[in-house]
Amino acid sequence: ERFKDIAKDFPDTEHFRININLGWQKLNEYYEVLSETPIYYAGLALHPAYRWKWFERNWTDRPEWIDETKNMVHDVWHFEYREAALPGQEPPAVEPVPKQRKSSDNPFQEYLKRNRYTAPEARHDGLTPGEDEYLHWITHCESGDGSIDDPLAYWHEKRFKYPNLSRMALDFLTIQPMSAE
Repeated sequence: ERFKDIAKDFPDTEHFRININLGWQKLNEYYEVLSETPIYYAGLALHPAYRWKWFERNWTDRPEWIDETKNMVHDVWHFEYREAALPGQEPPAVEPVPKQRKSSDNPFQEYLKRNRYTAPEARHDGLTPGEDEYLHWITHCESGDGSIDDPLAYWHEKRFKYPNLSRMALDFLTIQPMSAE
């Protein structure tokens, strides 16, 4: 809507208005497809640096979208992963070596940094027996979660603390972007 107002200041406003409306039409098509599956939402919500804060910051004018996506992700967790049986796992003998990061950031990396989730450190971090892993994780941010660049390594490391949730996160985060087509 803001761009429609800006377009009024230009000589050929009808041309701008048509293109803006066509752009919105195309965006709405993509948003409708997104709402058919929780893949995108779960991938972003289970990224420790973004979590649900990304949606809350970027969809401030659409709280109903946030509620809908939270319900979609929670339903997948509750019905497909929460009670899933996991094979026995052994702790790793050697920790993986962290990757080196470039010192200069491009505009996209700057955008990602601005949208990272930073929350106060939780006072109680332990997961009690029978406690819901997903609910615990979304309410307890550990120090350093906001600076995670590799969510796959993060969830691999958390697989003993959150066995079912880490499985869900790794399942969603390893889906290739174009694998649905």
